[in-house]
Amino acid sequence: MQRLQLPDVGDAAELYRTHVLGIRVNLEQVAAHYAISSIFGMYPEQAELFCFDVRRTAWESLSSGRGRVALGRVNVRSRVTGEAEELSFAVLHLGDQNLSAAVRRMRADDAAEPATFDEFATKVRNAVQHANLPEVIRLIDRYFGSQAYSLRSLFSDEQHRILRTILDHTVAEMEDSLRKIYEDHLSLLHFLTESGMTAPPALALAANYAINSSVRRAIDAEPFDANEIHVLLERATADQVVLDKANLGFVAGQRMKRAMVQLEAAIESDRAMKGALQTALLIASTLRSLPFDVNLWQSQNIWNDISRRSDSQYWSEEIKLPFKKLGQALYISVDELVTEEGVPAF
Repeated sequence: MQRLQLPDVGDAAELYRTHVLGIRVNLEQVAAHYAISSIFGMYPEQAELFCFDVRRTAWESLSSGRGRVALGRVNVRSRVTGEAEELSFAVLHLGDQNLSAAVRRMRADDAAEPATFDEFATKVRNAVQHANLPEVIRLIDRYFGSQAYSLRSLFSDEQHRILRTILDHTVAEMEDSLRKIYEDHLSLLHFLTESGMTAPPALALAANYAINSSVRRAIDAEPFDANEIHVLLERATADQVVLDKANLGFVAGQRMKRAMVQLEAAIESDRAMKGALQTALLIASTLRSLPFDVNLWQSQNIWNDISRRSDSQYWSEEIKLPFKKLGQALYISVDELVTEEGVPAF
């Protein structure tokens, strides 16, 4: 049989050697991926990572200020080749993207290997307790050697997930800092506004960020507090804060959709449906009063689906009346709706 040749590449064997072998993932890389990811979310004792099975035999996490250390041992096995190895790892996270990990094969022919790792772990534990992170770094280098892994060593999907986690945490810290600046100087900002003076750009920035993030959180909060939203909007007007209408409108639309999904899930129980209806009606009524547009088409579709249920005609007035008001609050022309028989739906 003639071997297929590709221009500038050669046959399949050459293609494999030049383009596949270089990107092959080995067991150490899988262990490094597992180790780094475990800092941001605990795996179960038995986990699957793509075509690998990972069994955790030891794991612990230590913290000192913003620094965090994870130590552990895992058995990694390829479901494709059957290759398996016992590996130990250490991860040092100093905040944000500043993270390094080290991995070492545990020699099966060395009975003292587990004890050696336990001794290393004890020294690291002691260094962390004394907030001596430079000593932790020295211990890791001494035990594992110079080869280190970072966030770039992760598989791309997991890398993006962890970066989003880091960004969410960073943004939350920034919001808290700006909110504190705003609250600490709130009386001065009010005085400037009443005096007809423009607030300094830095203080105006803190006020804008603090109010917008607070309104966003209030809209998305469980339980929903309409009064808190109104208070924040009044403060935004008083402090001449420019609302991020596009972002807040999106968050409000998603909050309403979530309430409608909860209502649909509660439909089999009169008691649960009454509570879900009350919440949905409160949210819808509040959203109508907001000084920005809210996209409600998804919530409107869910309301319409619920109204067309065959058992809706048997609802009690305690359910039918607030459900009708909910439709009206969602800008649905409820009085124009008719059943298939031409009878008004409500």
